[in-house]
Amino acid sequence: MNILANPAFRNAHNNPYNLLLYSHLLKISSVKVEEFNWRTLLTGKHSIVHIHWPDHVFNGKPGARFFVRLMSMLLKMVVVKLKGLRVVWTVHNLESHGRVHPRLELWCQCRFIDAVDGVIHLTDTGRVLAESKYPALVLKKSAIIFHGHYRDAYPNVIGKAVARKKLGLGEDDRVVLFIGMVRPYKNVENLIRTFSAMVSTDLRLVVAGVASINSGLERNIRQLASEDSRVSLHLEHISSDDITVFLNAADLVVLPYLDILNSGSAILALSFGRPVLVPQIGAMTDLQCRFGSHRVHLYQNELSPQILATVLDAVTSPGTEAEAGRQDMPMEYEWDHIAGQTFSFYTNVLSPGKDSLKKGAVL
Repeated sequence: MNILANPAFRNAHNNPYNLLLYSHLLKISSVKVEEFNWRTLLTGKHSIVHIHWPDHVFNGKPGARFFVRLMSMLLKMVVVKLKGLRVVWTVHNLESHGRVHPRLELWCQCRFIDAVDGVIHLTDTGRVLAESKYPALVLKKSAIIFHGHYRDAYPNVIGKAVARKKLGLGEDDRVVLFIGMVRPYKNVENLIRTFSAMVSTDLRLVVAGVASINSGLERNIRQLASEDSRVSLHLEHISSDDITVFLNAADLVVLPYLDILNSGSAILALSFGRPVLVPQIGAMTDLQCRFGSHRVHLYQNELSPQILATVLDAVTSPGTEAEAGRQDMPMEYEWDHIAGQTFSFYTNVLSPGKDSLKKGAVL
């Protein structure tokens, strides 16, 4: 079974999700995986094209480069269908964040869905929301295959004390962490304001991740942080070695999204035993159901100092420290299991006739 994936391995420096998925798929002797590009599409013999994040292609700053990238993607999909290849889409997002061309993106997304043969949803709620927004998906073969953990990507060889020393944090500090690319929809500015409204002197907020080139986002964040000495910023690419430094230094990871379907950053935190605080939107409730309310804390509406204080007290209370660390991950989040599910779904998509799987089945 020859797979063209977009992306396959080239995005690993930002998010190793695809690298982990396809590396484990390659353990299956009959599978070959290549990057989806014009050369591989035109010269290779493949059976499946697996697309992730088409919204990244359908949305971008106006200009010749965006137009060329968009036309190239649409033409590739025409060639894919002319060659009789089957298309699988993993629904990470329902739409791009901070849409520049909402109408154009919606039109392109619907044309893309027309070409899709099989859909992988990462959660039950994700499937419901996707099929509600794009009713054509109801007619597609589908399965629910969870987002795998990140333990294989980031060796965890550092303890809490050493991690905190590296970051200039005190042993007795209570540390709140935001980790991931800093984007407007991730609401980091409000997190800093909320944190700064808390008066305890033993609190620390660490923000780690590259800030987007946005109208004043980084400047605003730096200004807010300069007003509270308890806030430290690391607005840069976080290396693989340093990711576990930040995670092991934290008591609580807070991801105060304004809009989200699935969160790789939440899975990253949970991979290393860090409790997370996230809004009750998208598929975050599913995450709590899988990992438990002691590991995934939800809030409704706006994050407030009271909510943050309550959750932070809960995760730093006596006895909870011993439960932290590399806790067991549910089997559904192990990559060998996910690779087997994905291979089975590919096989189903390639089979002729009526879907042999229950719609949205957890494989």
